[in-house]
Amino acid sequence: MSDCISHFHEGFRKRWELTDYTDQTEAALFVGMYSNIDLQKMKAHKGPKKVLLSGADMVNAPQVDCEIVVDSTMSKAIHTVQHINIQNISYRSFDNFKPKPLGDKIYCYQSANDTGNREKYRYDILQKVIRRYGMERIVIGHHPHTEEQMKDLYRQCRMTLQLNPFGGLTSSREMAHMGRPTISNRHSLHTYDFTDIDSIFERIDQLYAMDIGPYWVAQQARASLTTSKDWLK
Repeated sequence: MSDCISHFHEGFRKRWELTDYTDQTEAALFVGMYSNIDLQKMKAHKGPKKVLLSGADMVNAPQVDCEIVVDSTMSKAIHTVQHINIQNISYRSFDNFKPKPLGDKIYCYQSANDTGNREKYRYDILQKVIRRYGMERIVIGHHPHTEEQMKDLYRQCRMTLQLNPFGGLTSSREMAHMGRPTISNRHSLHTYDFTDIDSIFERIDQLYAMDIGPYWVAQQARASLTTSKDWLK
């Protein structure tokens, strides 16, 4: 797994019952192609291999020389001559995220409060949401938090905004397993898409007005994910 997403390593390994990479000749899964080091390690592998792209690393898809695993949204955005295996792969187990009564706030993951992350996670759009609904109704997600701290934040919320479809996916899935729908263009059974800022406002108003069933949303979230390990074969 790429160092750029190493915080997912342990949860991903446990979820899919994988062992650490030690042998260049054994079947291997390479997760994340963010750096030249990631690409070089993948290309140097002498045995069977697959690559799971994560999001922003999709720009490096043309350099991948084996099967690529992505979801349906990413499959339409990457450029490759390799076989694409469309799967909805989770980076962790969501067993600890249970449906809870809805709060009244809007959650938006921003990773960190710096220029790069503000651009990546579209803080410019979030600012417009803040101006319309007020800062008191917005919860901004920054690292680091423990799992319990994250669940406490999620409990306050009714919905989540994923303004960049290729960032913050795990956070939106955690919230969905707790029964909170997502406004996002990363298609899933628990998401509501948008085209511009006015349609975001419409979606927010819609979700405030709807009688949302947290258990139904969580069921949709579970149904969206790949559960079989057949994709690793």
